[in-house]
Amino acid sequence: MILGEFMRSAQVQKKPLQATIGGDERRVGYDCSLMAAVGLASRSRSEPIEERPYVFPPFRLDPAERCVWHGLERRPLTYKAFCVLTFLIQNTGRIVSKEELLETVWRDTFVGDAVLKVCIAEIRKALRDTPKDPQYIQTFHRHGYRFIGRTVQDHGQETRPLERECVLGQLRDALKSAQGGKRQIAFLTGEAGIGKSTVVEAFLADAGRSESIRIAQAQCLDQNGLGETYFPLLEALGSLTRQMDCDLLTRLLRQHAPTWLAELPSLTPAADREALHRETIGAAKDRMLREFGALIEALCEEIPLVLVIEDLHWSDFSTVDAIAYLARRRQACRLVLVATYRPDEVILRQHPLKKLKQELLLHGYCLELPLELLTVNGVTKYMQARFSGCAWAPMLAGLIHQRTDGNPLLVVNVIDQLVSKAVIVSCRGSWALSVPAREIAVDIPESVQEMIERWVACCPPEEHALLQAASIVGPEFSTGILAAALGGEADLIRIEECCQGLVRRRQWLVSVEPAENTFRFIHELYQEALRRTLVAGERIKLHIRIAGFLETSGGAAAELAVHWAEGREYRRAVPYLIDCARISARRHATREAMAHLHRAWCLLRKAPLETRMALEGTILEQRGLLLRSMDDLNGAVADFERLVRVARTQECRELEVRALLRLSAVLFWSDPGRCLEAAGRAVELSRLIGNPVLHAHAAGYLGSRILRLKGWSEADFHRCVLAVEAARRSGAQDFLGLHLMSLANFHSSQANYDQASAAADEGMELALQAGDAYHFISCQYFKAWALLHAGCWGETLALIRDGCRLSESNGHQTAATYCRVLEAWLHLEAFDYERADQLAGVTLANSSRGLVRTLALIVAARTATALGDLNRAASFLAEVRSHGAAMDWAYNFPLLQAAGELCLARGDWDGARAAAIALEGLADTSRQTTYRTIAKAIRMEAALADPRGEFQKDIAPLETGDSPLSGWRLHVVAARTAGSEGRQEAAARHCSLGVAALEALAESLGNHPLAACVRRKMKTL
Repeated sequence: MILGEFMRSAQVQKKPLQATIGGDERRVGYDCSLMAAVGLASRSRSEPIEERPYVFPPFRLDPAERCVWHGLERRPLTYKAFCVLTFLIQNTGRIVSKEELLETVWRDTFVGDAVLKVCIAEIRKALRDTPKDPQYIQTFHRHGYRFIGRTVQDHGQETRPLERECVLGQLRDALKSAQGGKRQIAFLTGEAGIGKSTVVEAFLADAGRSESIRIAQAQCLDQNGLGETYFPLLEALGSLTRQMDCDLLTRLLRQHAPTWLAELPSLTPAADREALHRETIGAAKDRMLREFGALIEALCEEIPLVLVIEDLHWSDFSTVDAIAYLARRRQACRLVLVATYRPDEVILRQHPLKKLKQELLLHGYCLELPLELLTVNGVTKYMQARFSGCAWAPMLAGLIHQRTDGNPLLVVNVIDQLVSKAVIVSCRGSWALSVPAREIAVDIPESVQEMIERWVACCPPEEHALLQAASIVGPEFSTGILAAALGGEADLIRIEECCQGLVRRRQWLVSVEPAENTFRFIHELYQEALRRTLVAGERIKLHIRIAGFLETSGGAAAELAVHWAEGREYRRAVPYLIDCARISARRHATREAMAHLHRAWCLLRKAPLETRMALEGTILEQRGLLLRSMDDLNGAVADFERLVRVARTQECRELEVRALLRLSAVLFWSDPGRCLEAAGRAVELSRLIGNPVLHAHAAGYLGSRILRLKGWSEADFHRCVLAVEAARRSGAQDFLGLHLMSLANFHSSQANYDQASAAADEGMELALQAGDAYHFISCQYFKAWALLHAGCWGETLALIRDGCRLSESNGHQTAATYCRVLEAWLHLEAFDYERADQLAGVTLANSSRGLVRTLALIVAARTATALGDLNRAASFLAEVRSHGAAMDWAYNFPLLQAAGELCLARGDWDGARAAAIALEGLADTSRQTTYRTIAKAIRMEAALADPRGEFQKDIAPLETGDSPLSGWRLHVVAARTAGSEGRQEAAARHCSLGVAALEALAESLGNHPLAACVRRKMKTL
């Protein structure tokens, strides 16, 4: 037989068989020799061990040498140890008792348990296995042993898949190219049952012979097109933990792909999780793709990697994007990525894989390896190899090919059926036909579905029910979930025995994780065909039981959504689809998130009225937030407006308040008038509800919008403070985080920089806990603003750099631009005008509109003034004035400062005085002492420089204040004033105080080069 050519599942019953021969039914008896010939007979304890090659990566069992090979390293075994290992492998997944091992291996000799223990120890030494953490041999105390490794067929020269040598040769060539540093992407395509998995297994068996190759495998699952985002890639990374040191894998993930490490919590040390969460919060999809590419290249740096993804036609779209990213990168990489898929499924599902493959082929970035159907000659060779060169093979092969078109799976299973029905029989060591070949054709099934239906009809009732239940679970399943699907009376032990029996007989199932009693169908076609044999009522019942089991055992949201939906429990399916959307959004897969929400919306139409009313708002709210994150503000506004209408129709006032506040938040960036109107309606409605926490939240939010859009008001600031207190008392963390962010901003408007920093720190902590990147970055920005004004410039730089790194690595361009504006501002204040001008130019290039450009223009204007480029400074300020509504009230402080400094540089003393008076009045409204001091300094400079001497009263003695950012200025002006009046002692004192203030700023910078800039300025005073 050709052991690895195709996967077979002959259903053989120990009872008289019925074969249709030439239209007549004849009775043929059960023949044990037939069972042995096709390799399906149960092994008796006295049966000799079958010595043949076995591969369990990275090892290969060699019967000729009686050793195991680890790559090119030979690890010898004594004969008895070799026999014990062989017998355990032949019974993979089954607990083999000590008595059975002793009777089989030491058949005619009486020995004790100690001898067996010595052999097991020898095997473990050869495999580098341990009893405490077994990878291959599991011990069952006082009972026996079980082999738990993953075995694949040994594809030696005599067992190569027929008519696939060309494809295998191309894969081997791809591996050689990859070993030379040229990445290889190969798409293995073909219809169902054509042998894609068999070719992959043969290729991996070849690759697995070398210990210098890593293999990662994953399989996509059919979940109605709504699979979990990046599921196959995460599964592939998880599979690497069984081949390489987990600490090494974790280090590579931590260094190159922290966003992927965050999705693999089992690999993340507990002490590192908070730092990892902080680093990856708000990561964008582009960052995940970049990190995946960097990780794969790091994994391949020393050892080539073979990455196999099967059934890619069932994958999520983000996985396809990741493959596209890998394929388009041109850096050297020792990677072979093999992806299998069915072209007809890709077309039917309108999957993006088709377009990607065409694009990659056009640029020469991939290989397409289509598998063709077997020829008549191929079927003949298979039969001659399987039946020892039988002369009748060509006649029967032609008939089989005519009915099967050469589909390998159908060919093999048809032949299996002929063997099981004694049409092909073993006679005196050779094979023969019991009837003429021409009389057999009428009974050959025309499809896999028809063939499987016949097998199912012959199944014992117990196996029949088990296989049908398994087909509903999925291509892979555990015995625990099968027991749940079959109902409370199901016997778990009996189910395990039944599954293991099917595996041993090579029927229907193979073992995946023996230690966990996990199995999968030999081919997905078996699962699909079995599923279609169930009537609708049975399918619904099974889906409901499976979903119930998964719900209590922590099943994945995507699985639960599918099973509840197929069980027509739509009210229970929709929440899990919403969870799937949240997971996809967290992984920045917006297409998948929107698809999940669309599916949820469609199913909601079928749900009971109370479910629709309960969940409609949740879907709209989440979709609106998703659209906002995609910068589709119009779409977000439309969804939030619809949410308002839904809430009003349902008379759910609390939901309506939340919807109005969501709507106001989006309108803030595009329509300030409607923003304030929506927030005002939320306040009025919350007052009617009688919910004090919600009312405080709405009032605080409205107050924050008024403060930012219209100007300072003590009453509105007080509302923000009350909102924080109410949220803290009630434990409303989402409300608290929002208002702390606003409070950090407004404390800076009052020059309360310590309070601003404390509020920002608390807000960042809450944002981390909630995974809210927007609020985290916003709080980080407001803290940096406070520290800049407080003169803590070293801390400011560190925070700016952290913010830039976080924003840029996550693709948040606007947030990164805000950070660069603050960096330019700091360089300006530290007298590094050239660098400040460069940074200001970068921020202007990266911002075309909005508040961030307004602030960038103000900083650029001040920098240009300091460099003496007054016309450019004037053009920047003119653009700011043209923005009108695109102005945050707090930006008026630096704007009026910039206007006053430009007027001083131009000699426009009246303009400088007017700007200073306006700035002083503005600062007085919120008690902003920093800018009040700056305003006084500008007035004094204008008065000193004005030759007309009209405003000498502005040189009256003034308090110098203690603001680090502005205090030194006032001391310098006071020194000049005292000097002009001949008060040299006072001038020296003020000069000394100004130098001390600048020295404190320089010291805050530590060893940073900016400290030298500040000290150079000190020497000019």
